[in-house]
This record gives sequence, structure tokens and C-alpha cells, in this order.
Amino acid sequence: MKALARISWQVSPSPYVADYLVQAQYLGAAAGGADGGDPDSDPDWVDVGRSEGSSLEIRDITPGTWTVRVKARSVLGIASIWRATTQEILGLSTPPAALSGLTLQSAGGLAVLKWDRVTDIDVRIGGAIVIRHSSAAPASWAASTSMDRVGGAEAIAVVPLKPGAYLLRAEDSGGRLGPVGSVSTAAVQALAFAPLDLLQADPAFEGSHQSTVAAGGVLTLGAARPFDDWADLDAIPDLDWEGGVAPEGLFTALSGLDFGAPRRLRLRSEIALTSLGVFDRLDARSNGIDAWPDFDGATAGTVDVVVEIRHSDDDPGASPLWSDWARIDASEIAARAVQARAVLRSADPGWTPRVTQLRLHADEVA
Repeated sequence: MKALARISWQVSPSPYVADYLVQAQYLGAAAGGADGGDPDSDPDWVDVGRSEGSSLEIRDITPGTWTVRVKARSVLGIASIWRATTQEILGLSTPPAALSGLTLQSAGGLAVLKWDRVTDIDVRIGGAIVIRHSSAAPASWAASTSMDRVGGAEAIAVVPLKPGAYLLRAEDSGGRLGPVGSVSTAAVQALAFAPLDLLQADPAFEGSHQSTVAAGGVLTLGAARPFDDWADLDAIPDLDWEGGVAPEGLFTALSGLDFGAPRRLRLRSEIALTSLGVFDRLDARSNGIDAWPDFDGATAGTVDVVVEIRHSDDDPGASPLWSDWARIDASEIAARAVQARAVLRSADPGWTPRVTQLRLHADEVA
């Protein structure tokens, strides 16, 4: 792992300074010589560069604690004494800083998010800005769904407009996330809409399940290993989650929406989501409660739920011609009938999305 260090100093008041010599010493090495010593007799000091200005960049420096020293040299080659400072170089092990200047403007059913461009090099090069949405109150990263992901050098994103909070975090090239920034909106538009119909899958979640499970008003991912693949029942530590959580599952709602005739309307998904650590049980924790990073595990795990629809201008009870399935957050379409499904995902076999609300609102112009 490497890092970039920027060193700056006050310029010498002497008008005869030609340049500055910069040396660095890793503190794990033996102690160097005294200030003003001959660098040739100080093997632990490394000559890292010269500058005619008041700053210098050291590229590909190993993270750790370093002492850096600078001295001025005149046009005749006469050198000043060394001036030194010690600093810990964290490099890529440091999470990105929080986004600043976050704002939201709405226009035509879209949310225009803006923020100050990040300064972290490992975010701007190889990193990203991760955008999620939460309808929970208070909003939290664990209770949010993905909206978009833009390059780390960007300072603007346009996403569908939905009521609730938009949560943004910088992610560096190593996958480390910075603090969460948020901005809320009531999603008010100049053009008024009135409710037309509602597809509500919760709490029964009736429909077809592929690697998903509905129980007690909650929709989750199923186990990664089906029952037929179990070799020895007595060796199974957890019957509900053998092999961990399936990485992806699909729930298709039993009923859809039929408006009777083709209509122009706006569709908006509504999801209530939290994450559940399937192996994180109180009885299984061996360390003291003071050492637990989070009591209920609500901030852990990377889970997501996406609602997809397909639509048709035909009678859904006959032999309709359906469109392709496509993600829906908030969009305006013209259709007679709509079918909906949810894609549940988890990037960690120990965590599953826990969906308690799954709805599709259909509105038309009032």
C-alpha cells in the first residue's frame, strides 16, 4: 500500500536562497544524525527531492510515522540548519472525508443532487459517490435502498424524485466508505398528482418466490444451500440459514394493476428495508457487551432491494404483450396494466434484507 504526502514550509527570508533540500526518515529505522549534519553520513535519511518553491510531493510513500526535514541552500551552496516535523502518514487506510455542500433541487420529477467536489485523491481516482434513498424516519444507511453510483470526481447526480432522504457517501478506491451526508425532500412537484391505484405486496407477500422467504409479515432472502443439498441434518448449525444467505432472490407479486384502459400515469415504488444479521445472535457473542460495535447489528451488512415492473397496453387477463422488466423508482409511463417484482440482494452471506413494506403507487394528474 502506498500514499502521497504533501510537504510545505515557510520560505526563508534570505534573498539568496536557490532551492530547498527535503529528506525523510521512517521512524522504524535507527535514529538519524543531528540537525545540520552531513546527509551523506546519515544513512537513515532519504533524499526525497529539491524544490525552488515552498512545497513538495512525495509519491508512493509507505504509510506509517515519518520525520521530514527541510533546509535552504544559497546560490553559493551554503546550507541552513535543518527544520524537521514528525507526522503519521495514513494513506489509503484512512476513510474518505464527509461530503460538504450537499444540496437538492427538484425539477420535473427529478432530484438534482450537488456537492463540493471531494479532495481525496483515492476517491477522485478509482473511487465513487454512493447514493441511496430512505423513507424511514429517521433515515439511516441500513434502512436505505440504492439509487445511483457516480464517479468520485463528479459533483452532481440526477436521480428520480421520491419523498424521504437521499443519503450520500464517498467511497475510495479500496472500498472504504466515508461518513453519511443526507438531504431530505417532500418530493413536491408543480404539477399536482392524485392517487389512482396501489399495489401492496405486504404483509402477506403472496406470489412466486425464488430464493426469497415470507414469514410474519417480513420478506427476506432464503438460505444459500437448499434442503436437498444437506448431507447431515445433525451437522447443520442453523436450519433457517444453512450456508448463509443467498446472494440474490426474486419475489414476483401475485396481483398486478389493471387500469381498464391505457392511461398516462406516474409510478413510484415504496420500500421499508432494514438489514438482519442471520448469524449474529446474543447467545453466540463470546465477548463482553462493552466490546460490541452495535447492539442489534443494524448498521452492518450490505443489502439492497430494487423494484422492477413490466407494463402492457393490452388486457392482462387475455394474452398481453408485455414490455421488458425494468427498474422503477419514480417514473411516468402510459399503460393499461402493470406487473411488479422485487429483486433482493446481499453482498454478505451473513446478512439479509428485511423488507416490511413493498408497494407501488400509481398516480395520475389531478
